[in-house]
Amino acid sequence: MPQVPSPRVEFIPGVRALAPMSMSIIPFGIVCGAAASGAGMTPAQALRYVPPAVMAAIIAPPLFFAVGAPTIVPDLPRIAAATLAALIAWHTRSILLTVVLGMLALWGLQALRG
Repeated sequence: MPQVPSPRVEFIPGVRALAPMSMSIIPFGIVCGAAASGAGMTPAQALRYVPPAVMAAIIAPPLFFAVGAPTIVPDLPRIAAATLAALIAWHTRSILLTVVLGMLALWGLQALRG
């Protein structure tokens, strides 16, 4: 039976793997925190912008970098569903409703397309 390593044994390699990326994430966080503080925002107010930023980071690459280069692929269901989701987000300010209705629109349009 293979031996399962303990979390303590896996911690150091994980820290080593994360170190190069953290060298860019930490300064970016400091700059964004300073900008939010300079704008008079509390940390709680600034953190309200994290979910929309994450959603944009997840949704934008398939729309604008579909073939590995900056381009907009004329994939009508994706563009239509993204536009609908953006309108829902703007109107309702609900992340859950935006995700659910955007995905339902995408699946529905893809089913109609065949």
